[in-house]
Amino acid sequence: MRRAVGLLGLAAAVLALPGCSSSKPAASSATTSVTVPPTTTTQPEPAGLSTFDVAPAEVHAWNAPPEFPDSARAGVQALLDRYLADAVLRPLRSGEPAGDLAAVFGPPAGDRMTGPDRVALVDEGLPKADSARVEVASADIVALTGLTVVSAGIHLLIAAKIGGTPLRIERTGELQLAVQGDAWKVIGYDVHVSRDTPDAAATTTVASHP
Repeated sequence: MRRAVGLLGLAAAVLALPGCSSSKPAASSATTSVTVPPTTTTQPEPAGLSTFDVAPAEVHAWNAPPEFPDSARAGVQALLDRYLADAVLRPLRSGEPAGDLAAVFGPPAGDRMTGPDRVALVDEGLPKADSARVEVASADIVALTGLTVVSAGIHLLIAAKIGGTPLRIERTGELQLAVQGDAWKVIGYDVHVSRDTPDAAATTTVASHP
């Protein structure tokens, strides 16, 4: 129910602002970095998940809950899978910045992808990984009848190796999604990510907006 109430406030704010812009002050974020040796070789990528396992949507309504439309479910699935590919796996496997993520993050969240919150949502800034395997990629959906705004509770667990050093990345929290134009986009988030190597203490980053 708390997620549903939060969605109502988020939906009202998004729909009321021209161009989906936001004037709210930036949320505070604690960021740290992971030090790993540079990679010199590339090993074959082990098999792993490449798509989110999305649970049946929970729809809140005053009367009997209707089914979440198949078209909406497909759009949410496509967005989450693109987030996994573009913001997580591609920068890990290439060692390059993720670049423009406008296809994933729409305003107001997209406006913050040049700030400190980015490190909580995007796995870039590390040397090229020898391997990056998705062990867990799950999402549960809460939707509100009559609104094209949903909350996706996510759990991502990545097992990677960089220069032979294991790296575990675990991301949990919520992404708020809405239709912008003809596609679903991430418009808000409340996430926690930990990055852990055997020879160093785990580093954590938290970001929340709005």
